[in-house]
Amino acid sequence: MKERVVITGYDVMCSLGTDKSEVREGLKKQEVPLSKYGIVNGIKEFEDTYVGRVKWGNDGLESCFAEDRSEAMLQKTFKGALKDSGLDLHSENIIPERVSMSLATSIMGAEHTIMYKKTGDIRYVGLSKQFGMRLAKSFGVGGEIYTTSSACASGTAAVGIAFDLIQSGRADVVVCCGTDQISAISLYGFQTLGSMTDGKGKPFDKERNGINIGEGSACFIFESLTHAKAREATIHAEVMGVGLSNDAWHITSPAPDGRGAIESMKMSLKEGFGNLDKLDQYRIYVNAHGTSTVANDEMELKAIRQVFENADSKCMVSSTKSLTGHCLGAAGSIELALGMLMGEEKVVYHTANSNTDLDDNYNLNKRITPDYEPEYLLSNSFAFGGNDATILVRLNNF
Repeated sequence: MKERVVITGYDVMCSLGTDKSEVREGLKKQEVPLSKYGIVNGIKEFEDTYVGRVKWGNDGLESCFAEDRSEAMLQKTFKGALKDSGLDLHSENIIPERVSMSLATSIMGAEHTIMYKKTGDIRYVGLSKQFGMRLAKSFGVGGEIYTTSSACASGTAAVGIAFDLIQSGRADVVVCCGTDQISAISLYGFQTLGSMTDGKGKPFDKERNGINIGEGSACFIFESLTHAKAREATIHAEVMGVGLSNDAWHITSPAPDGRGAIESMKMSLKEGFGNLDKLDQYRIYVNAHGTSTVANDEMELKAIRQVFENADSKCMVSSTKSLTGHCLGAAGSIELALGMLMGEEKVVYHTANSNTDLDDNYNLNKRITPDYEPEYLLSNSFAFGGNDATILVRLNNF
């Protein structure tokens, strides 16, 4: 019999705040905290570009041995998630080999590469990818370690690995984290693609014209239900299903018919509910990928409407990227945390800074009512290279 997978602790930091408590309050306010990037590390080109900045920590590296901003944020949320879970990985009751780690990132370690180019010190390259080892040593992880880097689907894909490790019985505990910082690499990359907006993002709005880069980290303690109950842990949510697919369409654009998105959503829903015939029985909140780009939002809305065709009245949709920016490899992790916070507050927040009028007959904001209490969270992450990932989580049922 497969093990049931639960989340016993989590922490998050993003432009809304530097820990779960601050992020919760920032989410309630629904005020867009995006700010101009300014001059960082001598880069002036993006001075007036709006980004989802975390007001914490330092930029740059003091030496080749230092952790970059991405790793520092991950360390912070890792500690916060452990504290929230009440789990001491160094306890004599914990078997280190039964504790695994699933990390997600797009550019962690990239600042070391930049410093190597500036200084010629080869040690920056050699030490750039040792974050997994450092984290395992610091926190007492003795089991399997995975790093997922499937672009902007990384955070949700990493959840899939954690889910499989526990469900299969190969681990009792999996620490699942996503982290990424704002970097010259991501800014120049998205500028070259013409994907960044010159203002603030408007997901699912007819006037949307691109993304804002964001940064942050989120970390979760996944446990088997058996392990969690044995230590009388508080359970925040249950992971019901994960879907992974690839539409194999284009390196940067999704298939217009939404085939990959549809498949990943259906896969997670089928794993969680057994079939798609009775979706109208559940109140499901979809935290959409919702990037505010022309291609993604049209495709995603089409895909959601097709998947939930027979459960239209019970499905509510919004995007939180207008509040956080697009946090790249950390996006799926952060959005899972934001969806869980909404579940705890028993509310679904509208898509901020948006009329969500992409489809006149399906206006997302107008559909959401104050008394809507989500039972389930379906969180989408769709990425370059056609990578699609979806997670289904049961909320508020423990």
